[in-house]
Amino acid sequence: MILVSGDHKNTVLNYAVKANLISKEDVSNPESLRIISGEELRKKAGSIMQDNSNAVLERKESFRETVINTNLKIVYRATPEDKQLLAVGLKEHSYTVALTGEGISDVKGLEYSDVGFAMGSGVSAAKNSATMILVEDNVNSIINAVIWGRNIYSNSRKFIQF
Repeated sequence: MILVSGDHKNTVLNYAVKANLISKEDVSNPESLRIISGEELRKKAGSIMQDNSNAVLERKESFRETVINTNLKIVYRATPEDKQLLAVGLKEHSYTVALTGEGISDVKGLEYSDVGFAMGSGVSAAKNSATMILVEDNVNSIINAVIWGRNIYSNSRKFIQF
């Protein structure tokens, strides 16, 4: 999981601690953090090119070194293009991408993700780009949806086997 936000570094670190993505000890030991700014991400990982109607990474190996090999956890001061870069890059490296968003800045990322979750109170453009709309505006609903989905999938497989 990568936390991506347009917020300031300290604000995002607070969110990451609350989400149990990192510990309070990690915050006090900056060397252990796998955190990068949106600007650094673009410099190190490259950008996206349009190939016919598909978006592809400009520098696939640089993306792998910056995001995947470092086990990146947090991107702060991210732009909409950074969210799109992460979605496209992770998909090119065979990861399944889920993105949560509610604003105009999330639309590109939602469109390129495998599963897009929009908050019910979000703008209509985000809701139109999403796969699912969370009526409650509660991120815990995503966890419940995944659990239910896995149970349905598992039960369907069991039924088909008999």
